[in-house]
Amino acid sequence: MTIVYCLLSVAASRQWIIHQMDIHNAFLHGDLDEKALLQIDHYKSVLSRHFKTKDLGPLKYFLSLEVARSFTGIFINQRKYTLDILSNSGQLGARPASFPMEQNLKLTASDGNLLSDPSPYRQLVGRLIYLTITRPDIAFAVNILSQFMHTPRAPHLTAAHQVLRYFKCTSGHGIFFAASSGLQLIAYTDSDWASCSTTRRSTTATSSNSGPIPFLGAPRNRQQ
Repeated sequence: MTIVYCLLSVAASRQWIIHQMDIHNAFLHGDLDEKALLQIDHYKSVLSRHFKTKDLGPLKYFLSLEVARSFTGIFINQRKYTLDILSNSGQLGARPASFPMEQNLKLTASDGNLLSDPSPYRQLVGRLIYLTITRPDIAFAVNILSQFMHTPRAPHLTAAHQVLRYFKCTSGHGIFFAASSGLQLIAYTDSDWASCSTTRRSTTATSSNSGPIPFLGAPRNRQQ
């Protein structure tokens, strides 16, 4: 999704028009026989002559990403996807939480009872991983939960439900690509010392930003 982030960031900054087209059974890596002018209608016409296409109009929904455009920029979120997760997990009526994970919570691979069926936990965490596309605020919690997918236990499921309860008051959160932002690339990195209770390794993470938009790197456990 980094390419999509970059495209939206540049499009917002340069005030580009974004349209969506569905190309049936085509791999667009070759050269067209004629040059397409930098005009939306002409470009669509060229594509439709070479491939079977469906014009979906201005970009509004893409791979569960909801896209809203205004003169101030582009906003993307996954509100419907989030509500579907809550519904499928039976958490629509759960009490809201202010944070995705309790502060100083230490999960281990041995504490608590093993789940009799690990499949729901694995499916839930898999969906949460995809949700981090527009929710960098849950990236740390989801990274922790994903470390126990092989043998999940009751405390791990409780922590996952905490993330779902956090969605109760943040389902509309997402990422805003401001039209006024620059395109300067900035990178950050940080680590904590031997925080993993299982491996006693440090957790290191990186974040690269184009303007104010974070392209998160995966946290890693590293031996110090």
